[in-house]
Amino acid sequence: MATMRTVQYTLHEADETLTTVVAHYGIRNDRVSVMGEVYYNREDDQTPLANLDPDKCGQVCDDIERAFPWLGPLMELHCADAYTGAPMYALDNGWFWLHEDEADGPLITTVSRRRAARYLRTTPDMLEGVHTKNDLEALINTTLAPAWKKQIDAALALYGLSTGHKPQVNKDLESLQIIYSDDKGCLYTQPLSDLTEVGTLVDPDEDTDLTIVGYTIA
Repeated sequence: MATMRTVQYTLHEADETLTTVVAHYGIRNDRVSVMGEVYYNREDDQTPLANLDPDKCGQVCDDIERAFPWLGPLMELHCADAYTGAPMYALDNGWFWLHEDEADGPLITTVSRRRAARYLRTTPDMLEGVHTKNDLEALINTTLAPAWKKQIDAALALYGLSTGHKPQVNKDLESLQIIYSDDKGCLYTQPLSDLTEVGTLVDPDEDTDLTIVGYTIA
């Protein structure tokens, strides 16, 4: 889903040059996105900025923050999941930043803890009790994930953004049973999880595919 907005502002620098900043912010591919382009001294050019090559582009945070300081809180959520607020690959990336690989096992230092805390949008103190990846997973599930959810909900409300509806995914494939019928009206069921291995059911007497007539949740 994409819900993006664009703003533009020209900064008058101390050396009398002009810096035009264009920022695109919102939801793209179900993640928070704040990106932009920077143009230097283009005011005399009558060509629309959209048709010009920018001097800088991408996650130009410093320029965006100067031109649009109100986008600061949203920039902190760049690439976060728009539904849960979780940083991208929170567990794997968080653990990557948190530890150094050593022969005797993972080494966690004050520097690495500060580094991981920045990525996970928490404090180094919150990571004091984390010594393994399993510890980090437990901290995320019990403490950080609920906080991230509150943070993203507040940010979306603050900036008037919407994620739309995201369907709930039921991963218990055993609970969903496909219902078949043969030519005589007899019914048969098959767990959805069987489909990838055995395919759909076949009438043993006729050697033809049974007709799918519905499903049920066990």
